[in-house]
Amino acid sequence: MIALIVSSTFKHGDMIIFFLSLAILIGMARALGELAEKFKQPPIIGEILAGIVLGPSVFGQISPALQQTLFPTDGPVHTGLQFISSLAIALFLLLAGMEIDLRSVWKQGKTALSISLGGMLLPFCLGLAVAFGAPHLIGHSQVSHKMAFALFFATALSISALPVIARILMDLKLIKSHLGVTVLTGAIVNDLIGWLIFAIVLGMIGASGSNHGIGFILLITVLFMAFMFTVGTKLIEKIFSWIQAHLSWPAGTLNFIIVGGLLCAAFTEWLGIHAIFGTFIFGVTVGQCPHIRKKTLYTLESFISFIITPIFFASIGLEVNFINSFDFGVVLIVLAIGTVGKIAGSWAGGKLAGMGNRESLAIGCAMNARGVMEIILGLIAYQTGLINESLFVALVVLALLTSMTSGALVQKILKRRSPLQLKKLLRRDMIEAAVPAGERDELIRFLSSKAVLTLPYSKEDIIELVLAREQLDSTGLDNGVAIPHCRVKGLKEAKVVLGICHDGVDFFSLDQSLSKVIFLILTPADDPQAQLEIIAQVATIFRNQEITNKFLKCKTNDEFIAFLNSH
Repeated sequence: MIALIVSSTFKHGDMIIFFLSLAILIGMARALGELAEKFKQPPIIGEILAGIVLGPSVFGQISPALQQTLFPTDGPVHTGLQFISSLAIALFLLLAGMEIDLRSVWKQGKTALSISLGGMLLPFCLGLAVAFGAPHLIGHSQVSHKMAFALFFATALSISALPVIARILMDLKLIKSHLGVTVLTGAIVNDLIGWLIFAIVLGMIGASGSNHGIGFILLITVLFMAFMFTVGTKLIEKIFSWIQAHLSWPAGTLNFIIVGGLLCAAFTEWLGIHAIFGTFIFGVTVGQCPHIRKKTLYTLESFISFIITPIFFASIGLEVNFINSFDFGVVLIVLAIGTVGKIAGSWAGGKLAGMGNRESLAIGCAMNARGVMEIILGLIAYQTGLINESLFVALVVLALLTSMTSGALVQKILKRRSPLQLKKLLRRDMIEAAVPAGERDELIRFLSSKAVLTLPYSKEDIIELVLAREQLDSTGLDNGVAIPHCRVKGLKEAKVVLGICHDGVDFFSLDQSLSKVIFLILTPADDPQAQLEIIAQVATIFRNQEITNKFLKCKTNDEFIAFLNSH
């Protein structure tokens, strides 16, 4: 079967290298993406770092011959990886478009428009000024398409990253608040305007090889968007209803979404504005359909985000040598005008909309997250020859740094924090898989002794606090679980210790069962919400006796943690 698809240009050896390279790329991207999450950073950071490590920046310096064999810069393997990467980013933009809710744009009205335009106009004007007046500051002393270059640079500085902003707001539990909805709506308008301008730029330089004039391209683009957001929305609703009534789920709906996205990609590529614009617009349109099930979106997102998209982000590091092309001066200029312009512009927009200083500043920091959108724009511009390597690297640095810092800045300004997660709090050295049977107080003393190994408190102090709390009310839950806990003055972060006692200990639970799974929970005294968040997760995970029984079958500390992660 494999032999049938091996052409004269894609030989047997090329097939081996292609699959090997793809496996290494995906595996490294996933591994470093997981590592980035451990340090509370977006996975994209690790995925791009994977490409940098495997590309000419690191691997190419250590073993240039082997690096060129696995990741060549030309030939059939290179072409194959490029096609996979192009498909990956097209599908990612399809997914990003589906996150946009056009209804919220109309509801927010002037407020969202004020924030969006404020956040775009200032960095856009600063970008135009630098690109026209002093292009040498950003590494371009001579520019062939001066207007297109200026419009691109201005757009790159003014665009936001809706997926990153949404993730920040979700982490801080602001996604459904008035502030969160306002920021998201502003980002939606921002993205739509930014992609429209970028489509014009691509048309101006003839990046896709289309013979259409810029006037024709602009007219058809506007008509295409108008059709998709009006008639297209109604048409897709009817098609979805028919699919769900007559075809199997989820195959029918997933197939329709992918096929529709690829058809729109082909149309916009023919038009001359790049395929990803078509998938993005189709994603926005299909995202308005009320018939889409959440499970459908989850299935699509899991496949695209965890398997397909990392290929694109990892492949970015294969494109250029980030070490040799890193120009500190260019990076500094791009960071300065991009960050200052975006935050100040969005802050001004928030103030014009009647918001306070703190809210407006938080909005500015949230809108400053560039993430994947910035990188996509930069890569396309670099591949079409519009910008050089040093500016592309500077834009990637801007995207990564703003994605890494925006959430922390919003958190600090609003004095909010991300909700605690049990699976991240519980360390494997804080698990005791064979606690000896005994009285409740003895068990608490045993687990408290384990807790103080990494705390600047005495064992007696912790035991006294936990026992005092236990005297107030029983901490035994149903289904064989107990949660002895206390709040500790001066404690900086929550601490969780897990004890497994197969014989059971009486924590006076309401269902009168003996507790076999015991979580000792210590939280800061000045953060009452922390205790509630952890206890709620324990109660949710161990919601019935069957789950507790399965948990007790785990034998090693790694198995206990894996169980909590999967539930």
